[in-house]
Amino acid sequence: MGYFSNLAVEVCPADRPDDSYPSAERQLLQRLEDLRERMKELTMEGALYWNGAAYRENSLRYVLPEYLCDIYSAEQAMRLAKADLLSKYAIDASTPDDRSIAGEEMDGYEQITWISLLFPAGVLQSA
Repeated sequence: MGYFSNLAVEVCPADRPDDSYPSAERQLLQRLEDLRERMKELTMEGALYWNGAAYRENSLRYVLPEYLCDIYSAEQAMRLAKADLLSKYAIDASTPDDRSIAGEEMDGYEQITWISLLFPAGVLQSA
């Protein structure tokens, strides 16, 4: 169980939804994005396409991307994540830029950073 601070709730406007616990849809989108990053890492470092290891479908569905050490396993995990997005949430994630989460605005809200929480607006400008 993770720890989630109430500081963001006190700083955020009251009409903003609580983002402490991401929804299952958002978690799956984040997983797909992490798998894409792992695929880039594997191709850049020249990893084997298939190293002889065989994962079961449920193992590939939930394994952490850092533990995938061949390109074939990463491709299969991405295929499963895309199929889950399509079947459960009717989201076609065939293009890489669909509903990307990291560092972008999502549903009209900007991302809160630690700097904006620690130093409210105007404090950094006056220094």
